Amino acid sequence: MAKSGTVRNRKEAVLEAISAYRDYELWKWNPPNIMWRNFRRVIMTEKSLELLLEGMSAEDQYEAGRRMGHTLSDSLLSNYNLNGNSSRAKEVGFLILKQCGIGEFKIEGGSVIVHQPLFPKQLLRGYLESCFGISLETVPTSEDVAIFKIKKEAVVKTAIGSKRKSLLQ
Repeated sequence: MAKSGTVRNRKEAVLEAISAYRDYELWKWNPPNIMWRNFRRVIMTEKSLELLLEGMSAEDQYEAGRRMGHTLSDSLLSNYNLNGNSSRAKEVGFLILKQCGIGEFKIEGGSVIVHQPLFPKQLLRGYLESCFGISLETVPTSEDVAIFKIKKEAVVKTAIGSKRKSLLQ
């Protein structure tokens, strides 16, 4: 490039390449949205989210959560080569959800516990069920924590066949 006159020297060529990478590839930065892998982060107030969910029934919230959970499950598979019902997928998925501000997730004593959940419990239940291939039951709690009892373990495909694998491992 320096010989053709496009840039003056190697340093300028490297700086141009880094600048192009930053502008066009680095996390797909497209203000006002930030694209990170297959996720889109949007800044919205809590009141805006409440207004968005206001007209939805509990069943509609659950179905919306199921659709949203498939997105994370597909992303775990395509970006990390992780099956949604593996313990590593849950670890990575929970970390991504935490980084996106959805809540603080952990599996403890046969339950999924979500501290400071962003979404209503029915939406979260659908999200977790579809993403991680589990069946959950909502436990009544206060607003700042959601607890879901694991009702059914996932069936994990193995080279030998199918066998049950505990989600708690």
